[in-house]
Amino acid sequence: MAQVTTNKKGGKLLVYQGYSYNFHKNGSGKKIWLCTQNRHQDCIGRLHSLDYIPEDGQLAQVLKESGNHNHTPDSASVEKTKVVNKVKAIAAMSSDSTSAIVASAIEGSSTACLGMTQQKRT
Repeated sequence: MAQVTTNKKGGKLLVYQGYSYNFHKNGSGKKIWLCTQNRHQDCIGRLHSLDYIPEDGQLAQVLKESGNHNHTPDSASVEKTKVVNKVKAIAAMSSDSTSAIVASAIEGSSTACLGMTQQKRT
């Protein structure tokens, strides 16, 4: 099973075994997903899922994984995407200060994720 989340542009993103996949196209009774590193690293990792994709945070049925990834899984990057989505969701419903929202969203995050976030700021 793959976890459903949202990418930076608001589209669906599947996370499966440490890799993340963006929706590519509809197939016959299935959806075809490409590794998010497809364009940046020419990764040929693909995933086929059931045609129905549930809401964020829920699980999607994986039918098939094909193509070998040319990179290692990056769970810190996947976790960072989830933290960013959490910040956006909390901010939309809260009048708390920015620092309070961020503190709430990063609570329980790994040091790898938090280190990655700090590196991107500088």
